[in-house]
This record gives sequence, structure tokens and C-alpha cells, in this order.
Amino acid sequence: MTERHLVIWWDDVVVGTLSQDRHGDLRFVYAGAWLVSDRTRLLSRSLPLRAETFDRRESRPFFGGLLPEADQRDAVAGALGVSRQNESALLEGLGGDVAGALTLLPEGLIPLSPSTENNTALTDDALATLLEELTERPMMAGVQGLRLSLAGAQVKLLVVLIDGKPALPAIGQPTTHIIKPEIRRFPGSV
Repeated sequence: MTERHLVIWWDDVVVGTLSQDRHGDLRFVYAGAWLVSDRTRLLSRSLPLRAETFDRRESRPFFGGLLPEADQRDAVAGALGVSRQNESALLEGLGGDVAGALTLLPEGLIPLSPSTENNTALTDDALATLLEELTERPMMAGVQGLRLSLAGAQVKLLVVLIDGKPALPAIGQPTTHIIKPEIRRFPGSV
């Protein structure tokens, strides 16, 4: 395994870097500029502002908590062709829009400006098809350009509204709504 680095962005500002070493251990460090910025905020109470690197034990709960759980995690890992235990690889594949307005990108990439130009509202049939596909492809994992994540074990689709109708987000566009279809083993749950 090679070392992997994901840059953590909050809006258009670098917050820090999440790294995975060749042994698979995660570590996080806040960016120096973030620590002295007037926009500085904590990512989490478990990650207080400090210049020192947070080790695996300190980093893993927050960053692992950005990912789907249980069967959803297994399906995402399968769709991305990575291990369900490899949180760095899962975040690399899904971290374009995560809870808390964060974006996680490989080094050298920057967040794209959100755009609604490429959005097309989904027809009822197209939406139904996407909802059916979610059991095999949670979070639309592996769909070209989409990198979305939300914690939890329930199937969900992240969308934007265009003239009151759901649409898949354009690349780099933050989502605005969550659609949770019925839980199959609990009829009438919606």
C-alpha cells in the first residue's frame, strides 16, 4: 500500500490533510493557515485546534463517521473496488460532498465551483430507477464524477432541487435534499 493524502476543504479553504500511511493508519493535521485564519472552526470537538498531528485513534472516529455503515458500506466498497476497512479509499471515492460542508480531495485537486447549468430534473421513471439501483450502488458510488457520502445504514439518495424537482448534483455541487426510500423489510416505513 502506498501513502495516500486527502486535502480537507471547508468551502474554498484548506482545513488540513488526512493521510493514510503504507500500513493503513490514518492521521490528520490542521493546515497552518487554517489555525490562524479568522474563519477557523473545529472540524469536531474530538479534533481540537492544534498544530500537532492527530493519530489513528484520534482521527478515525470523526472521518469514519462520514461514511455509510453496515450493508451500505459493503455495497459502496464493492462498487468502488476497495476494502470496506479502507476508510481513506472510501473517503477518496465518496468525499466530494459530506456532512458538515466538507470536501475531501486527493492532493492537487481543488473543489469545483457549484453549478446548476448541468442539472436536469429527473423524470419520475428515472428517479424510480435510481432508487432501485441504490441497493447495489449506494451513494451513487462509482458514477462518473459523483462523490457523495452520508453516514448511516439506511439507503438514501442525495439530490438537488431544480424548479422543485429532484436532480442529481452537477460535479462539485453541494446537495440540498436527501431521499430515503422505503426500508424493504419494514413496509410502510415511508
